[in-house]
Amino acid sequence: MNSYPKSTHAFTLIEVVIAIFVFGLLSAGIISATVQARKMSEANVREATAAAVASGFLEQLYSIDYTVLRQRALLNGDVSFVIRDGATLEIPLNAGDFTGPLRIPIGANESGDFIVFMDFWIEIEIRQSANLPSLEKTLVYRWDDPFSGGVKQKTITTVRSSATVN
Repeated sequence: MNSYPKSTHAFTLIEVVIAIFVFGLLSAGIISATVQARKMSEANVREATAAAVASGFLEQLYSIDYTVLRQRALLNGDVSFVIRDGATLEIPLNAGDFTGPLRIPIGANESGDFIVFMDFWIEIEIRQSANLPSLEKTLVYRWDDPFSGGVKQKTITTVRSSATVN
């Protein structure tokens, strides 16, 4: 005969093992979702940074006089861009090749030193429109995306007219 009274409030070893197993599965799922969310967030930061840098190049193209830009495009000349701290970068127009990579800082440590960089490439094509006094500007840019294991690319196309507003 057993001298210990049976307790109805205690867990058996099997119940404890099953509970630990379920808790482990839930924890693994939560950790996996957190890691995936961080990767997506960092990929979005890289894409937004690349778009902002490309937009900066496009804004500098807008600042060039239409006639000067048209002439450089016809001659497949270079355009000078200010990139950082007053440094300039010459980008050939209509070269059919990417300029770069440019090292774009995207992360800093506590003291403000840049520790994370993104590679960025750019290609600019400017074509005279056939029947209109306008230029079609196509800016193709690429950036590295270590989370997808490669390089991503986007294109911006705008049209600039020489027509005057009355």
